[in-house]
Amino acid sequence: MVLVPGIRRNRGSLHFLQTFLTQRGFGVHSVNHRRPERGLADLASDLATEVEAVCKAAGAEKIDLVGHSYGGLVAAWYVRHLGGDQRVRRLITLGTPFGGTKMAVFGRGRASVELLPASPLLKALTPLPVPTICVWSPDDPVIVPSRAAVADGAESVRIEASGHVDMLFSSRVFRAVQTSLSDEPAVVAR
Repeated sequence: MVLVPGIRRNRGSLHFLQTFLTQRGFGVHSVNHRRPERGLADLASDLATEVEAVCKAAGAEKIDLVGHSYGGLVAAWYVRHLGGDQRVRRLITLGTPFGGTKMAVFGRGRASVELLPASPLLKALTPLPVPTICVWSPDDPVIVPSRAAVADGAESVRIEASGHVDMLFSSRVFRAVQTSLSDEPAVVAR
């Protein structure tokens, strides 16, 4: 499995999730974004290279992707536009703004423009060609409106009382990811 951090974050932000999953027997690799100012499509291209290396090292045909925030969009772009559907078994996103966020007007740089609710890049992400589970919270102050964190056609796992960054430390979120990685359908965590 490959963990993809949000923009302006590195693999360290996913340390607790990685530890949780590793202790439960999952093989986990996390990535860093190289020059995150390059934007969604370029970061997805970097992810494609990382996934190929992980598949080769593990001797695996397919892996699971877990992305937080903008990292989920990077993973979705890879799956949708760069042939990632041939390498990805399922995609799990945590607080990923598939529908954009009104909070993007306060940001700067290419990512903020890409995250605006009317962004054509976001409209080009769905439908996703692999099973997708969106873990989200109605209490996420970064994703406005919060339902924008659920991709069209994806399974929705709603986590109450969790902020955007809180998802990186939440045992409820970690258990939802673990359940989503099993072969059974994800269970709605409350």
